Amino acid sequence: MVQKIDTLFEQLKKTTPVIRNLKVPQSLTFKLIPTQQGLSLSIVDDSGKEVDPGYEFYSGPERSILKEISRVRGQDAFTIDWDEISLENRFYLNGNDYLLSLLACSDRFVDEKGKKILLAPGEARVRLTLSEKNNGLVTSMGLWQNSQQIKPMVPVTETHILSGHTLYKVKPLGRHFNSLSLFEARLGVELLEQYLTLVFSNLTGIEIFYSGYTLVQGEAKKTRPAVIFAGIRSWAQKNSPPIK
Repeated sequence: MVQKIDTLFEQLKKTTPVIRNLKVPQSLTFKLIPTQQGLSLSIVDDSGKEVDPGYEFYSGPERSILKEISRVRGQDAFTIDWDEISLENRFYLNGNDYLLSLLACSDRFVDEKGKKILLAPGEARVRLTLSEKNNGLVTSMGLWQNSQQIKPMVPVTETHILSGHTLYKVKPLGRHFNSLSLFEARLGVELLEQYLTLVFSNLTGIEIFYSGYTLVQGEAKKTRPAVIFAGIRSWAQKNSPPIK
């Protein structure tokens, strides 16, 4: 029995020193800052100084937020992004819906000017408007709530759009949610079918507004798997040795 207790103590023994006299900010503020690479999240103390505290020292919403940030950072450490090179040591939201929901429920979530970010009641919608101009079409994306257009609009996640210091919940936009501006273009009327194919192939939950036209949802087309052997016979006849 003594050996078993000794083994237990050995396994539970702390292998890291206890941190003493560590200054931990009593309260934190999570500041959302737009950059060219996306929306970054800065953690600051009461004096406005950027800090990077561990979640172990906190409880409640602050602990949950810090713990999620720590988890995402741990995942990112094992991910190589060949397309993006950042010289800044910042944490980016990158469409993290769960983290955003934690932040939205916190009273310490602010914009870059320090104004508290609020969650708008109800649900807004993203509308793609097509307008005829100079024998062509002009397309534009807009955020609407009821009959009012809201500007500007900054996609944060698949389900949330930021305008000023207000978050608006929308229908899921799909994984290309942060590429809405790419679909704002000028095109010929003959390219409308191809354009809408690109829209519906890459985005979901988008309203289409084209004056004089109504969008009708058709039945989903069903497909059946098939194996097609095309040209096998002619190839075999061409390559088989002659019969004697």
